[in-house]
Amino acid sequence: MNSSGNSYSAKLINYSEAGACIQHRELIVESFIQIEWQSNHKEHKGIVRLKWCRATGNNCFLTGGRVISMESVDVS
Repeated sequence: MNSSGNSYSAKLINYSEAGACIQHRELIVESFIQIEWQSNHKEHKGIVRLKWCRATGNNCFLTGGRVISMESVDVS
């Protein structure tokens, strides 16, 4: 996950063409994030416009929003 040139680690909880939800430990104060992950021999990249954030514990947050772009490429 990238934000303002900084990289953060997050767990992708849910992803669809319409939206994404991530779990993370640092508060995100950005309107947009880029997420990257690999699955099924493909590398995926998406831009998400954040809409909500919910604290779920001490230094634990769920954040979600609308996917505004997405691309996938085969990993060789």
